[in-house]
Amino acid sequence: MRKLTVFFLFAIMVCTLAMGCREKTASFDCLRIHIRANDNSQAGQAVKYAVKEKVADLLTPALASASTKRLAMETVESRLEAIKLLCEQALLENGFDYGASVSLKREHFPLRSYGEFVFEGGYYDALIIVLGEGRGDNWWCMVYPPLCFIGAEGEGDGKVVYRSKILEIIESFKQKYFK
Repeated sequence: MRKLTVFFLFAIMVCTLAMGCREKTASFDCLRIHIRANDNSQAGQAVKYAVKEKVADLLTPALASASTKRLAMETVESRLEAIKLLCEQALLENGFDYGASVSLKREHFPLRSYGEFVFEGGYYDALIIVLGEGRGDNWWCMVYPPLCFIGAEGEGDGKVVYRSKILEIIESFKQKYFK
């Protein structure tokens, strides 16, 4: 009977945690990245991806220890000038001299899905990179949680491994009380 009572109390706690996590997800607690190409020419689109790779190389190790959105934003904000210089360097290396602007601000994004995750349309904090006039097709992803700057850890296969803290708590509880 004692085990059953403990189990039900634990189940109530897990449900409460789960509802709190769902509310947090609904609050759009994330940081996006948005790179706008100068134009839609083949070269303009190719350089957009070259910029993305350089920015990812710079930010991935810096963001590896960012355990909250606030820390991710502080990490990015402290590197805005370095990101701008890196973007301009990538442009020059590819024969473009139209420059880049870099900012951290809140912008509207349409509905977007990343694999199993769906982010509703709405206003999000974002690292905005505009190449030249920024009139071409764009690329966007998530900086925090890191749904696009991933693959540096683990097996190197680029696959994301998600962990559930609630599931870990349940497994720990089962190990402790139901051996």
